[in-house]
Amino acid sequence: MVIKTGELRRASAFDTTLATASRRPETPWGAERKLDVAMAIQSLGIDVIDTGFPGASPTDLKATRMMSEQLTDAPLSSFCRSVPRDVVNRPGRLSS
Repeated sequence: MVIKTGELRRASAFDTTLATASRRPETPWGAERKLDVAMAIQSLGIDVIDTGFPGASPTDLKATRMMSEQLTDAPLSSFCRSVPRDVVNRPGRLSS
């Protein structure tokens, strides 16, 4: 998305590093590593961070929960299926 402000234009950035890393079995990242990477991405000023699919594993759910509690600037985006297990673990439920 490009936001037009007078003569200046600003491009929004949507980062998929965490989602892509989750699909690579040769590079398993724990929840703490994913949080560290998310903090680094946030520090770059990225507009949205894609956490991937929290329903894929307890580690991914824990990582998304940690990010939702500790990231303050970048909004998170996550994917889920509409099956009961994923809906129960949906990101909106992280704080309840």
